[in-house]
Amino acid sequence: MQDKLDTILSDYLNARRGERFGKSSSIWRVIEAWKDELVSSDLVRNHPEIRTEFSIGKGNWAGVPWLALMDGRLTDSIRHGVYCVYLFREDMSGVYLTLMQGVTDLIKQHRRPEAHRMLRDNARSIRDVCTGLGRQGFSLDEGIDLRASTALGRDYEPSAIAYKLYEMGRVPDDRELRSDLQTMLTAYDGYASTVQRDHTTPRLRDAESQKAKINGGDDRLAILVREFHADALRAGLRLSTPLALRVVASLLSKRFLILTGLSGSGKTKVAQSFARWITSDDNSADQACHAIIPVGADWTGTENVLGYPDGLDRTSYVTTPILRLIQHSLEHVSSPHFLILDEMNLSHVERYFADLLSAIESEESIPLYSAIHDQEGGKILRRGVPESLELPRNLFVVGTVNVDETTYMFSPKVLDRANVIEFKVELDDLESFLTDPTAPLMAELDGKGSSFGALFVASALEAQTVLEAGRQEQFAREMRLFFGILRQHGAEFGYRVIHESARFLHFYNALDDAGGSERFDSAFDAVIVQKLLPKLHGSRSKLEGLLWALAWACGAPREARDGLSFEEQTAEVGRSQDETKFGPEVVWSGLASRNTLEPSAAATYPLSFDKVIRMWRRLVRDQFVSFAEA
Repeated sequence: MQDKLDTILSDYLNARRGERFGKSSSIWRVIEAWKDELVSSDLVRNHPEIRTEFSIGKGNWAGVPWLALMDGRLTDSIRHGVYCVYLFREDMSGVYLTLMQGVTDLIKQHRRPEAHRMLRDNARSIRDVCTGLGRQGFSLDEGIDLRASTALGRDYEPSAIAYKLYEMGRVPDDRELRSDLQTMLTAYDGYASTVQRDHTTPRLRDAESQKAKINGGDDRLAILVREFHADALRAGLRLSTPLALRVVASLLSKRFLILTGLSGSGKTKVAQSFARWITSDDNSADQACHAIIPVGADWTGTENVLGYPDGLDRTSYVTTPILRLIQHSLEHVSSPHFLILDEMNLSHVERYFADLLSAIESEESIPLYSAIHDQEGGKILRRGVPESLELPRNLFVVGTVNVDETTYMFSPKVLDRANVIEFKVELDDLESFLTDPTAPLMAELDGKGSSFGALFVASALEAQTVLEAGRQEQFAREMRLFFGILRQHGAEFGYRVIHESARFLHFYNALDDAGGSERFDSAFDAVIVQKLLPKLHGSRSKLEGLLWALAWACGAPREARDGLSFEEQTAEVGRSQDETKFGPEVVWSGLASRNTLEPSAAATYPLSFDKVIRMWRRLVRDQFVSFAEA
């Protein structure tokens, strides 16, 4: 796509001056090839309502050529309705990707000044509900400048709702162009799903509903979790709604997820089920959109992950299933891809996974080999594999972890970069399974949720995530509380944890229908147990005071006591030596008085308190504990 935009910007004016207008012109062929490329791409195929059309003029060269993508629910012509369009400046100094309104029919019905006023007013109304595009780098104002000398060219400007400019000589690469178009089409699809087709300008209906759909498709995200959970149950997978919610929110907030817990508790099945449910391999007979890769105990370098150059053939490169999955995901950027690393800690993760871990954080390319040069100085690339590789942002990595004498512990720097979800088998789960001990039918999940694939990727790509004002204050207060507790014992967290925790809360909020204060508590409970606790490990002398303070923060009543605020209480608990007054079992006893059968359920943060009390009891018994072993 980049090469075609560069060609049009550099050659259009010369063609306009020196070539005969028509289908035989070089520019016509370039734009037609560009249109064909878009139509055949998964970006457009994932939106079946979209029709693509272009114009470089009618009988003569246009001053402002364009290529439009129109949703049939909103319009059947660029003369009216709302559509996405690439608009070229008349002087070819740049091209805009724009969400705009049709102008021709409106100008025919009204005088031009009145039509311009109506277009601007309607553009402002639509901008109010599509601020999500603004967070993705699009401008939401009246600053578009087509450098137009004709009335028709100038008519386009007041109709623009959102736009992004690609200047001549600075057109980004295909990856960024496709990402921008995907963002625009996702917003356009959300808008189209809530607006009736109108042959003048689209009228707004429920502004709040539209805002939710356009700003990341929040309504459809909530449907995503409900449908995945329902389909999983029908396929025989034992999966609770809260666990499904945490898994999906974790993947959206950070594309690296670790599933730990009892062997045989369903970790790999849950990862596999979601991957098979949300991806479709209809157009990828040669390569699936997900892969389960068993990690070997002999993985001591990156060769098993990224392959290696063939030492006997300087034109060949030995690939791996992981490398082929990465390459496939780069070719299908709007489709989610899943790399499931089974038994991820059978080898030292830092040895074989360091390059991918770094690329997830830095978004820099991973060098694969250094190309040699031929006699003329040209590079000799190894077949099918570039010198370096970008880790695609539509690739989600899930690692499953068991803990026994054959495995290795994760280092804190690995755990800091992931969400960690623990799997347990409760007595109720066991009783349910004993009544029907059958394996899930995974084939019944294949592609059932593939219509959500593009939305899932676009949501995960959101650069900025915003919490509601009240929730932002609550989030900040709780983060300060737990930062203080952890810092008191030399285990504080950094900016990354805060950022990723805020993203998790944002997506948890979008995915969950419940609402209210309970939703914040359950979301922050997940943050504690997934982001703050997993790095904890050590001896009793190191962790005793910290676990006491965490048990108090997660389970004790949030009220002043002995003239101390709750924050001051947690600090005192962390310093105290009086187990009969401040120990975790004291908090447990208080909760048991409110819920005899399941005391942890009465805590402010039930998941976290349950984990802390288990770690404490393991610490008392063994004098050492880690998150994964408790």
